[in-house]
Amino acid sequence: MIYSVTITVQADLVNSWLNYMQKKHIQEVIDTGCFSHAKIYQSEEELHTFRIDYFAHSKEDLDIYFERFAEHLRADHVAHFPNGLKVSRAIWTSI
Repeated sequence: MIYSVTITVQADLVNSWLNYMQKKHIQEVIDTGCFSHAKIYQSEEELHTFRIDYFAHSKEDLDIYFERFAEHLRADHVAHFPNGLKVSRAIWTSI
């Protein structure tokens, strides 16, 4: 399963946001033990839009992430970037 987060970042925040994501937030999500790894992508059409795919071990691990960790990690993200971001989330399964 993939937990995918798409974020459009205000232009003047891109560098600080990328630094925060690459040096702090993504690793903290991985450190929950619910995901094996993550990949971050940048849109070629919209240069301020990024997608982070977190690869969950299982549906159960994804449920644990939402139950135990998501609220705190989302709150930290908002504390660092209270404005200037548009966020959407989706869960993907292979068929």
